[in-house]
Amino acid sequence: MTNAKNNRRNVKKVLSTIGKSEESNINPASSLEVFDMGESATWIQQLVQRKERAQRQGKDKLALKLDKEINSAKTEQRKREKEVAKDAATDSPTEVTDSEDDDDWDTLGASAPPYRLVPAEEYSGFMELSVRRGPPPTDQRRKGRIVKRLPVRLIGERGTPVYGLTEEACLWRKKTRMSVGEEGWQKLVKDPKITASTFCLIGGQFKDVAKGSATSLFARMTMMNLASLVPDAQAKMLAEEALSCGQALTGALADFCQHRHLDNVKQPDVKGGASTIQLFDIGDDQDAEDLETMMEIPKLETQKKGVRRVRD
Repeated sequence: MTNAKNNRRNVKKVLSTIGKSEESNINPASSLEVFDMGESATWIQQLVQRKERAQRQGKDKLALKLDKEINSAKTEQRKREKEVAKDAATDSPTEVTDSEDDDDWDTLGASAPPYRLVPAEEYSGFMELSVRRGPPPTDQRRKGRIVKRLPVRLIGERGTPVYGLTEEACLWRKKTRMSVGEEGWQKLVKDPKITASTFCLIGGQFKDVAKGSATSLFARMTMMNLASLVPDAQAKMLAEEALSCGQALTGALADFCQHRHLDNVKQPDVKGGASTIQLFDIGDDQDAEDLETMMEIPKLETQKKGVRRVRD
């Protein structure tokens, strides 16, 4: 009986010694435990659990010491998160510069941007091209910091190999505003989502899709055929919109229509004050074969598709 009591006393002494040792010999958290990516939150949770346990056991000094460690760990975690965010911003494809170092607005020359960006009729949340009617808004020059390179999200359209698929790409301000103007560029900065045909028609290239990676989804699905990202119906609609405004087909749109043999696009013919409509054949160019090789745009069979209404 006496031996049993002595054993219990010895156990109490050992437990008491362990408790005092725990309270007086808490090692400060090492920098590795606090800074290690993905483990800061876990370390803080462990400290919180130890603090709660100390409070339940009435160990106020230990709880206070743990509370200081928790605050210190949280501060270091926030500092680390800011550093990571800063590194991510440095690696971002978005490029910003001062307007004084940018090219002048006059580089657009006398030609007004042929397109404007409008909400896509079929793809909610994305923008597509519409032919510009009238001059662009005046005094579009920006002051202060401006975005020169912008990451955008593309969506494949109906009638193309990438229908419904999305992929990231980059657009450059200088080239893009030649097509959609400065106000169009600012729309993209605020909401960088466009259809794949829009990307192509304003001068986008596969090298700008998915950072030029050989594993680009759009490049694989189209076998590097840039023209296949533009549906026939979309090209025909834009061509008829342009011609109805008295504008000649130029740039990528003219090339796409030519190589798709969209020879039933109607062009207004004004003679002697009278306005008539004639068929505009854009598929009989003698140099089409050479141009096709340069553009890497194969001739495709004409698809008979309806044309959407002309947008105001």
